[in-house]
Amino acid sequence: MLDYLDGVPDFKKWMEQASSSKSSVQEAYQSFTARVAAFICALDVIWPDFIEYEGLILRGNVSAERLQTYLEQARQAGWSPADIEHVHNHVHLSDLFMNDPDRSLIPPEVYRAIAGEIASSWRCKLNFLFPDRRFEVGVREEEGTSPEVYAYSAT
Repeated sequence: MLDYLDGVPDFKKWMEQASSSKSSVQEAYQSFTARVAAFICALDVIWPDFIEYEGLILRGNVSAERLQTYLEQARQAGWSPADIEHVHNHVHLSDLFMNDPDRSLIPPEVYRAIAGEIASSWRCKLNFLFPDRRFEVGVREEEGTSPEVYAYSAT
């Protein structure tokens, strides 16, 4: 992932001022920019809690009341269990970086790399938590949109 930092404008500025190797600069940059709250929020995306709820495997990032309302609406609309899981579990990378001032300057391949790492983490977590189930976990990109990480139970 270190190579993708070259696509981040703020890191490029940091590198211009650095006098040491890229890996040690990355550590210094991380120490300078890291915030505990941001790291905790990132962990919730990278290694989220998944729960089994009414036979569905869902990211556990919502209250039971909101989850029940969502499930009622989805079932009334005729969604399949896989559709319900996909919509609930998916994350658009652009939603994670809405307030990053450099967001539009970062090359698409950086977002793809982040999405791929998130998908790999989700796959590991789901297989660890639910070893007897199979999952479809991946990254989808449509023209003009940021990558989307998704997960749902495979049949």
